[in-house]
Amino acid sequence: MVFFLYSDVVVKASFEEEYCKGHPNPACIFEKRPHCGSNGETYGNQCDFCNAYFKSGGKLKLKYFGKCIAA
Repeated sequence: MVFFLYSDVVVKASFEEEYCKGHPNPACIFEKRPHCGSNGETYGNQCDFCNAYFKSGGKLKLKYFGKCIAA
């Protein structure tokens, strides 16, 4: 008799992982649509944010769309 134990835990992709598909991109277009990162830095657009997300090894998260507001 053989028994198999398994886990049915599904690993879901983070929002950033889905949002940044197709990146990193070495040539970002000039589009002004600010993204506020979890590091408090404002990124000019999706491309800039996603490049930084990959550079951070997936640690950077999107706080919200728009310029970061200093606390």
